[in-house]
Amino acid sequence: MLDRGIIHAHFGGMKPILTRDHALFLDLDGTLLEFAPTAEEVAVPAGLGAMLRGLAAQRDGALAILSGRSLAQIDAVTADPFPAGAEHGFVLRDAAGRIHHPVRQTANR
Repeated sequence: MLDRGIIHAHFGGMKPILTRDHALFLDLDGTLLEFAPTAEEVAVPAGLGAMLRGLAAQRDGALAILSGRSLAQIDAVTADPFPAGAEHGFVLRDAAGRIHHPVRQTANR
């Protein structure tokens, strides 16, 4: 999925539109990963975790993964516990690794 040669051939001469000042919110299925009939059948591109770590480092950690999957499933795919919005936003993990359940927290007020 991530053929850097093709990407560089088409976009290598472009000025970056993203800078260190931009945060990245990246969707997992259908964006970072190709869709598959089931979550278990998804092929994870080699180097995905390293690419995400590099992008996060370039932005001082301002990168989060968004998915309908659970945090455990996201971590299994990315090989790192990135900040994330899991289960369609019902579970959040912040940059410090703290888990939040915004709907539950709002309902308990």
